[in-house]
Amino acid sequence: MPTEPGPPDEEARSAREALAALLLDRLVHGAVAELDVPHVVICTEVPGGATSCRGPYPDALAAATAAERHRTSLGAWAGEQTWSVAVAPLLAPGRDPWLAGDDAERAEGA
Repeated sequence: MPTEPGPPDEEARSAREALAALLLDRLVHGAVAELDVPHVVICTEVPGGATSCRGPYPDALAAATAAERHRTSLGAWAGEQTWSVAVAPLLAPGRDPWLAGDDAERAEGA
C-alpha cells in the first residue's frame, strides 16, 4: 500500500538533502579524479609577489612532495622572507572548468 506524501516542508527538505548528497558525491568524485592528473608547484614571495612555477609533476602526491622539499629549501635559503608554496592541477587547454563557451573553444583551437 503506497504511503501518503508528507507535508510540503518535509518533501522540500528531502529534495534538498538528496540534491546536496548528489552535489557532494560529484565534488568528491571530481576532486579524487583530479589527484591523478599532472600538477605544478607555485611559489610566491609574500611581501613582493615574485612567483615561480615548477613542474609538471605526474600527480598530486609527487607535486606535494616536491612542494615540501622546496618549502624547506626556501626557508633555509631565504631566512625571514615569507613564501607561499601551493600545489595545483595542470589543466590541458580547453579543459579549464573556469572557461566557458567561446573562451573554451578558442583555447582548444590554440
